[in-house]
Amino acid sequence: MENEYFSQEELSVLGDRRFMQLKAAADPKIKELLFGVKQKIESVFQADLEKFKGNIQFKPAKFSRGENYHGFAYRVMDFPSSLSGENIFLFRTLFLWGHHFSFHFILKGDPLTQFLPKIEQNWSKTSEKTWLSTQNSPWEWEFTPETHLRASDISSKQLLEQVESGNFLKISQKVETEEYQNLPEVGAEFWRGICQMLTLG
Repeated sequence: MENEYFSQEELSVLGDRRFMQLKAAADPKIKELLFGVKQKIESVFQADLEKFKGNIQFKPAKFSRGENYHGFAYRVMDFPSSLSGENIFLFRTLFLWGHHFSFHFILKGDPLTQFLPKIEQNWSKTSEKTWLSTQNSPWEWEFTPETHLRASDISSKQLLEQVESGNFLKISQKVETEEYQNLPEVGAEFWRGICQMLTLG
């Protein structure tokens, strides 16, 4: 085996016991934050549930995790959500290690057909903190100027063009890791804005 099989940086990480201890300590705290988001959204969601009742069958909150999204560990909470084949109504809270927290609202299939007219009608009311995904798939989670457009900068016509090109709608909001204390409140406010966009008018 070559002497330089591991780089010095790799050897440093391999010998770093403290990082793994800190990661193990942080993980349950991340889940607790996600649960806090769920509780905050649930208090808003119950008031809005009647607006969606009969059209969408929602599932209980789902928490999941993985260790290799493009090399980065991630933690996920899906709530509210309804997924059946190509029919998707999903609000996802995501933490990507080394990056940030983010909220994502995804519509595809029948829910997209149902709600797109309202979204188009209310698009001008979208928060400046909201971004529209221009990615090729709703399951991509990079958050860069190349993958997202600020919602307030694009017209409802451009919105429809983007939805038509991808056959889905995904709007997102990012929360920097250092701002984690506000995560539940920010998530609930983002969800509240979505509900207004889906139901106003």
